[in-house]
Parts: sequence; structure tokens; C-alpha cells
Amino acid sequence: MQRPHIRFVPVKTQAEQTILSLHRARARLVKSRTALANQFRGLLGEFGIPLPQGIRLLRSRAIAALSSHDREHCEPFRASIEMLFEHPREFGDKVAELEGRIRAIHRRTDRYSV
Repeated sequence: MQRPHIRFVPVKTQAEQTILSLHRARARLVKSRTALANQFRGLLGEFGIPLPQGIRLLRSRAIAALSSHDREHCEPFRASIEMLFEHPREFGDKVAELEGRIRAIHRRTDRYSV
């Protein structure tokens, strides 16, 4: 062999490729959801509304901060923020769906065959 230092990788089965593709799709959705959440934090931060890290309570805290009585924000801005918060929720739903599919595949598949 002309290149003895090259390591060959065994060919993956179709089941292994399927699981890997689901994991990659899930990782991409999580990355997109995180990027959107950071954009919202930055946008609201420009208006003087600091929000903590974490996606779980981000929407509720942002809406509460926008509707608080001590802040006067125009209604179109508040409505657009509420509309934009639908995207991370959709990403979250898709992540949960993919996680369900991954769990179902792992339950059906014998540990030693994959």
C-alpha cells in the first residue's frame, strides 16, 4: 500500500445512517432555536429589557416585560415580538418529534445489531 497510515472506516448500515441523520437534523434545529433566542435577547436588550439565558421561560418573560406597566412600548413592536416567538416554539416541537423518533428506533433496535 502506498499510504499505510490511512485508516479505513467500516461501511455503516442503513439503520446506523438513519439514526445519524436524525441526530444531525435534531442538532441543527437546536442550533437554529438557540440562535433565534439569542437574537431575541439582543433585540430586547436594545430596548433595555434584559432577559436571562434559557429557552424554557424566554417567551413568557419577554411578553411579561413588554406588557409591564412601567414600560411604554409601541403595540406594533410587541405584536411583532409575539409573532416572532412562534419560530422557536416550532423548532422546539420539531426537536421533540425527532427525539421521539430516535427513542422509537432505539427501543425497536437490538443494542448489538447497530
